[in-house]
Amino acid sequence: MRFTPNEVEEFREVGLDLGDVKCQNDIEQEVSRWAHTLADERFELLEKIARSQCPLGCTAAHEALSIAPATLSHHIKELQTSGLIDVRREGKFAFLSIKPGVLEALSSYLQSLSPTASPRG
Repeated sequence: MRFTPNEVEEFREVGLDLGDVKCQNDIEQEVSRWAHTLADERFELLEKIARSQCPLGCTAAHEALSIAPATLSHHIKELQTSGLIDVRREGKFAFLSIKPGVLEALSSYLQSLSPTASPRG
């Protein structure tokens, strides 16, 4: 499966961090990195962040997931490092939000895998 230059540009427009993408493989590697990051409780954390109406505080995230603070901190670091979330700090508090365009980029990529998607050259 190959993406056209227009499709690559669409991924960029919705926030997929492609850097200096030169080929289809670069897109697949980025999405693969995201998928690896979303293993275990991280997907649940990302879901909580996405569903919150405003940036999610770490206290609320900790209460919702019932995991150790060190584990939560590690998951936040992994999600942030992968470019999936933004972390805004205010004093000793941290607030989590989905990076703009991430959900759309993931959705667009996954839809492109559908057998009903237009064939790629």
